[in-house]
Amino acid sequence: MVTVSATEFCRKFGHFQDVAQREPVVVVNHDRPTAYLISASEYEKFQAIRAASRKRLQVGALPDKVVAAIKAAKVPSKYNRLNKLLTK
Repeated sequence: MVTVSATEFCRKFGHFQDVAQREPVVVVNHDRPTAYLISASEYEKFQAIRAASRKRLQVGALPDKVVAAIKAAKVPSKYNRLNKLLTK
């Protein structure tokens, strides 16, 4: 990862665009990261991972075997104290 000041980043933007094709570029202002420049392909991978992490499953989409396993699941008795918190 390459770290560069905001001033240098502005002066050599084209250069850092090329660098970002190989590795992320950290732009700092007063020694604090303010931005990251990454390649378009890295950004697309990030967006795909982000979208996958937000994917929701509907109960109806679960296989019957999984639904049955959830219904049959028992909470260990050592967690009984938590039921009291939920019923207050």
